Amino acid sequence: MTPAPSRTAESNALRLLAIDIRLQARCGLLGRSGSAPDVGVSGYTFGGGVGWLARSEGMAAAALRTVDYVDGRGTIRRAAEDADDLADRDALWAFRGGGGVGVAARLEFGLAAVHDLWAGYLLWPIEHLEAVISAWAAALPRVGPALATTISVLHAPRFPPFPESLRGTPVIHLALASPQGPEHASSTGQQRLTRRAPGQDRRGIRRALHCAQGQVAARPRAGIPRSAATTARAGSPARSRAPGFL
Repeated sequence: MTPAPSRTAESNALRLLAIDIRLQARCGLLGRSGSAPDVGVSGYTFGGGVGWLARSEGMAAAALRTVDYVDGRGTIRRAAEDADDLADRDALWAFRGGGGVGVAARLEFGLAAVHDLWAGYLLWPIEHLEAVISAWAAALPRVGPALATTISVLHAPRFPPFPESLRGTPVIHLALASPQGPEHASSTGQQRLTRRAPGQDRRGIRRALHCAQGQVAARPRAGIPRSAATTARAGSPARSRAPGFL
């Protein structure tokens, strides 16, 4: 970790996001992490990296500064915007969401100053799916520019923090996060989302460290079966310059 005010971090390509987030949070900083802390930094970043800060700070790929990598001839190189070799400049764009080239060894990326997030999740019984999806879609144009949301259908585990009435059943899971607090999330949009009373409402102020523990979206240590076809994310990144992510 490079100390502030430079607001950059270096990471081994094999490191998990959770480890980096813990180190960053101690300095009041946060990378563009997603909802799953147990994925690798490199795979998440090279795939684009759409996380909780995507709408306010851009994608993880857009924050990537340099990548040390080994090319097909076994040469150690550095991909960077100011690299002397044009191939290394092009390689950086390949790493910024295109999957990369060669074998990555070390990443350097920019961080955002985030101490707290207004974040959490809401759960509804599956029978309210149509009403909740409609309310969520109608609320999107009215929510604040920094509020990121995801909605999905999952099978709730049979243990806390899920309420007893929903344990072991299919539920609608709406997760959200904003670094600007609840006052910047449109009250009209919030009213639409909660018009159908949720079975559980766990929204509140969360420390940035909670991202490392999967607490924003209540991700348990054991995986949750999820219907990928019903998963969506609201909003497009505000500052990403990587091709294909406008």
